[in-house]
Amino acid sequence: MDGEAWRGLVEAVERPASILEGPAAGDVEGLAEALSANGLFPLAYHAWQAAGVLPKLPEDEQALLRDRFIRYLAGWMTAWEETGRILDIWLAAGLTPILLKGADLAVRYYAEPHLRPMSDLDVLLTSTAECERAYDLLTQKGFRTHESLPQETWALLQHLPALSAPVTGWAVEIHGALLLSPRDSRWTGGGVRLIEERRTYAWQGRRVEGLAPEALAAFLCGHMWFQHAGDVPRAMVLYDLKAILDREGSAFRWPLLLELAEAAGVTGAVGRGFGLLDALLGVAPPPEVRKEIQARGREAELALSPGGAAVEQLVGRLRHEGLGAAVRTAWRIAFPPFGYMRWRYRDRRKWPVAALYPYRWAGQAVRIVRWAMERARLAVGGRR
Repeated sequence: MDGEAWRGLVEAVERPASILEGPAAGDVEGLAEALSANGLFPLAYHAWQAAGVLPKLPEDEQALLRDRFIRYLAGWMTAWEETGRILDIWLAAGLTPILLKGADLAVRYYAEPHLRPMSDLDVLLTSTAECERAYDLLTQKGFRTHESLPQETWALLQHLPALSAPVTGWAVEIHGALLLSPRDSRWTGGGVRLIEERRTYAWQGRRVEGLAPEALAAFLCGHMWFQHAGDVPRAMVLYDLKAILDREGSAFRWPLLLELAEAAGVTGAVGRGFGLLDALLGVAPPPEVRKEIQARGREAELALSPGGAAVEQLVGRLRHEGLGAAVRTAWRIAFPPFGYMRWRYRDRRKWPVAALYPYRWAGQAVRIVRWAMERARLAVGGRR
């Protein structure tokens, strides 16, 4: 399904002249919006410029695309400068941040950093104590938390509550683990291998770390199709994977990718990512690696609907948190404080707050029943 939805977006990048033909020629604004939603607009605009196709468009469409790119670049530069200031705060305090996703990929793997969008700053630190110290350093500088469900620290989540910069609003997530909570037994029992081998590099003259390329590829696939299995995936991940393989070349260790994917429980997600990379960009793993991925990948999230996958994630995290933590977390999910309920259901502000709880429970019950029915169908299908 992802492949069909992404085919036209990939074509806009790989064959720039396609913007002058077919459906794209009749809806340039719609194409640009879809590319932006998938993190591919800067790559596509760069390709259109290099191929010289922009002057062939009507003047109003040229202006529309140019204005969108200028707005994107202005936002990206603000995020870039804000990221540098945040890193300076942490480095001055003796912390060594491990950059994730956009801020990392933009520098290490893309030809020009601005070609890789950044929606927020994701940073990993090697202990929860360091994470909490990094968090406190930012709050002392005026960073503020986003509204969210009140929970005990690290309950279900791999990061602390998101912070926003005081002027720009640039969001920061400080991670204590990848894909899973640092207290999740799947992390401590295997997933932690993703951060064992890291690379030190210079981010605009600042000493930071990044994941090893094989761990990074496993993480990117796991993030897209396992951690966020209930959300719509973004085609940008294909170009992230391609950029890693192009830069690493023969140094990329395919057996290590398989080991790390299995240790983190994301072999199926890795198979999904590299399968789409092959289908849409013609970049295929070695045949023996593809065979191994197909034989090992079994994550339930990949077989469920987005709603079912989201419940699967929640149930899995609760199961691996430990009994006491799971009970406390489930209680807080079912019985949040009044203030949160008013914020979460602000479209029903005329309702008495007591009535919001049954409304919440009914919605949760429906999702759980649908998930259970999906799971039952999968079980029956698997026995046939």
